Order: sequence, then structure tokens, then C-alpha cells
Amino acid sequence: MEDKNTENKPVKSQKNIFKRIATAPLSAIKSNLLNIVSKANPFDKNINKNDVSDSGIESMRFAYTNSKKAVKVVDRSIKTTQRTIRTIKTSRNVINKTGKIIYKTGKFTGKAVVFTVKVAKTIVINVTAALMNPVVIIIAIFIVILIMVLAMVVLLMGGGASANISEQYAYSSAAGLVDVPEQYQNALDFFNTAVANRQEEFNSIIDNMYYDYNNLTESSLVYMERTLPEPIIIYDKSFSIDERKATLKSAWDMDLTVTAKEAIAIAYVYLEKEKNAENHTEGGIYEVSYTQEVFDLILTKCVTFSNTVYSGQYCPDENCTRHVELVDNPDYYYALDRVNEAADNYNNSGGDEYWGQQYEYWSNVFDNTSPTIEEITYICEYQHDLHSIGLAFFTKENIMNALEFTNNDKRWEELTEKGFENNTNISI
Repeated sequence: MEDKNTENKPVKSQKNIFKRIATAPLSAIKSNLLNIVSKANPFDKNINKNDVSDSGIESMRFAYTNSKKAVKVVDRSIKTTQRTIRTIKTSRNVINKTGKIIYKTGKFTGKAVVFTVKVAKTIVINVTAALMNPVVIIIAIFIVILIMVLAMVVLLMGGGASANISEQYAYSSAAGLVDVPEQYQNALDFFNTAVANRQEEFNSIIDNMYYDYNNLTESSLVYMERTLPEPIIIYDKSFSIDERKATLKSAWDMDLTVTAKEAIAIAYVYLEKEKNAENHTEGGIYEVSYTQEVFDLILTKCVTFSNTVYSGQYCPDENCTRHVELVDNPDYYYALDRVNEAADNYNNSGGDEYWGQQYEYWSNVFDNTSPTIEEITYICEYQHDLHSIGLAFFTKENIMNALEFTNNDKRWEELTEKGFENNTNISI
């Protein structure tokens, strides 16, 4: 029966129809696709379960119906992906407000998702043009589903890999320094200054120990242990003479701790940690600059030393002091006895000449002999100050632990070191 309401309606050209489809938004394309399928597709009907005869058409309808459901699932996936993109953009805006940040997480994944949606849209448009053929419809739908699945796989793998590569580069290139070669040279100067200052602090402890050869009684003693790295090296107690001081100062050896490159990488990650703490973020790369203060701090973790002073100590041989004591002179008393003997014999013998001569001799000896003499001994009067010095050099791992580096911070430090090594504009 002919519909009179359609007799005078103009016929729309196929060209205009496809032109509007090509420019329509994705949601409209999906709607047009379903409308055209329902009108032109003989399979878009309910399956006749009462018809026991099988001409093949029922099986094709069953396959088509399931394919149609799959298209709806894909459509929901696209909508979810679009919401994910909006979420990523929101997160990036929040990071931007926290400070001058160099690297933003999620940037690369967002672009990959947008690209996938555009590909899916193009595929749907091209499929619509062939909807008048039922067989093509089924094949096309399966192709769309397959491509959409593959596209999402590429998104997850390719997008994730790209983000990972970009992230690795951002962290290994010390991007927060901006001008890496210039900042590295500045850091090298700061590091050398910090090392010199730290060593001077150690040397001054030793140089300020009191020693005077003419006053050994009050001269300082020194004992030192270099505890790290093992084995422990012990410098026994001794007077702080110049030769001993030189030996103790030679125990300073920066080769036992970090290299300049390691210290500079540690300093960079430490500065980034400070920025992240200020902005309540984690793993963000901010613009930072090296300072003398940060290297002075790091050197206190590289090398530690102590000086404990004990008073009232004795010297190693306990003979630093010359002790003089006056005692009776035995020669004096011997001469006295001889004088008395000669006098007694001279008087008993009635003036014997021999004893008279003996008396004169011993009287002369007695007159020229002191009744006392000095007795000299060498002792220690326990008036020394003993300086007990400890010296230790720590490894890179020890230093990062002292600065409270997490495992991620330590990996960041390793990546930064590699970046310095691979930077041809830096002289390591």
C-alpha cells in the first residue's frame, strides 16, 4: 500500500547523507549506524525460535545480535576513556599550581587515548558507508571490534612504554637543573670548596694541640682511630709533636667516600626532595639550583670526626718530667769520719806526725764536700690533656641513608649519575 504522505517529499542524495555523517560527532555516528542497520539489515530482527527449519538466516541473525552487543560495549569503553582523559587533565592542573615543575606525570598517556578515539571514529564512519550489504555488516562489525581491541592494547603498551621512556629520560637528565653543564660546573666548585673546608676543620683540631719541648709536663697527648672504612686503623697515644700531627692529618682520604659525580647527583636529588616536600608532592621534577650550603651539608655526612679531651692523663713512658731531690751526701759524712779518726789518733799518740798529716788531708776534703746532693729522677706528674680523636669516611649508601633517601630516591640518584656520564657537555 502506497503512503500518500511521502509522494511529494524530495529525494535526499546519498552524497549529502554521507557528508553529514563524516562531519557528525561520534555519538551521532553511532546513532546513525544503528538506524541504518535497523532499516536496511534483514538480520536486525528477533530470532524465530519456533521455526524448526534452518535456512541459515537464523544463525546469521544470532551472530549479528551478539556483534551488536559488542558494539555497545566498545561504545562504553570509549566513553570511559574520555572520562579518563578529563581526569588526567585535572591532575596536571593541580600539579601546575604547586610550583615551577618541569615534568608532569600522565602527559603521554592522555595523548595516546585521544589518538585512539579518533581512529575508532574514522573506522565507524567508513563502515557506515557499506551498511546496505548484510554480509559486509557482520564482517565490518568484527573488524571494528578487533581494531578497537588492538588499539586499546597499543594504547596500554605503546602509551605506557612511551611514558616510561619519557619518565626515564626526565629523571636521568637532571631536567630540574635546566642548564645542566653550567650547573654541574658550579656544583663541582661547591663540592671542592666543601671538601677543603671540612678538611680544614679536621686539621685545625690537630694543629691546636699544645706541645712544648721545654714543658713536656703540660704538653698534650693524642690518640686516634679511623673507624671507617674497615679495618680500623689505630694511632697509639703519643705526644702531639709536629711529626705526629703530620701523620694524623695524612689519614684524611676522600677516595674512601664518594666521588664528585656521586656527591653532585646526591645533592640534586636532595634538592628535588626538598621541593617536593614544600609542595606536598612526590617524584615531581622542579627547577632547582646548586648551593654551597647543600654541599656543606653533604660533606658532614661524607666525613665525620670527633675530639674528646681527657685531663689529668699520663704520658706513654711516664718520664716527661725531671724530678730533683736533695739527699745526704755520703762523701761528706765519710770525710767527716776520717777527720774525727785522725784527730783522735793524733791526740792519743802524743802528736804523732802521720796522724797529723791525715787530719790535715781529711779536713781539707771535708771542707770542700757538700753535705747534700741532688738526686734526679724522671717521672710523669699526670698533668697532660689527652685528645681522643675519631675519624670515619662513609660510602654513598651511608650518605643517602643519613639524608633519609627512599628506595625510589636512590634509583633517582643512580639515573642522575648515568645522565651525567652520558652528557657529552660535562667533564666528569
